[in-house]
Order: sequence, then structure tokens, then C-alpha cells
Amino acid sequence: SNEEFLRLTEGYPLTEEDFLKNITELPPGVALESKHFFVAYRFSQPVALIDAVEGYPQDEILFLGLLVVDKSCQQQGVGSIALAKITEAAAQNGFTAIRLGCWSQNEKGMKFWQDRGIPRGILLSR
Repeated sequence: SNEEFLRLTEGYPLTEEDFLKNITELPPGVALESKHFFVAYRFSQPVALIDAVEGYPQDEILFLGLLVVDKSCQQQGVGSIALAKITEAAAQNGFTAIRLGCWSQNEKGMKFWQDRGIPRGILLSR
């Protein structure tokens, strides 16, 4: 879990009702079939959660609404590996760009993206 992130974004603690709401929350005009949640595992333990929406805000874009890494696994390359896998899969599935959402108050998240030169999105080569 990442209590710091939950406190920042959800007003911790996150209830089951909040979790279920997050799973089905969609941008305007996007079908539920376009939303996907992925869990990254290390040694059979969940270490990261990824929320992705296909075709938002344009058909060729994969939108990352969330990439959160378990606090005990931060600074160990888990987020970078997850991002590399997401980028590879997006390109293989015909997406030309990845855009992301990151709370401006989420200083660690903003630093993660900025350290990778990704202030607003990733352009993929085909």
C-alpha cells in the first residue's frame, strides 16, 4: 500500500466504496471496455497498480490515470520497469502516444515523470 498517496489523493483511508468508484470512473464519452487495471507483481507480491484508458483523449492515445508503487518498493526501479512494459505494450497495440494524469500536489509522482523527461506525455515511435 501507499498511504502517503492515498492521503494526498483520496483523503485516506480508502474505503471499499471509494475503490469500486475509482475502478469504474471514466473520462467523458469513454466506454467502460476502454478502461483497464493492471497489477505488477514481484516475487508473487503485488507491487504496483496501473490504471489505463484506451483511446483518450484521442483514439491513438493510451491515457495513464494512475501508476502507483507500493511504498516499500519505491526507489527500486519498479515504476521504471512498469513504465517500460506499458510503453512497449502500447506501441505493440498501435498507440502512438501515452498521456498521463498526475496530481500536481503529488511531488514524488511529478518528480518520477520529470526525471524521465515526461512532463505531459510520451510519444511512441512505430
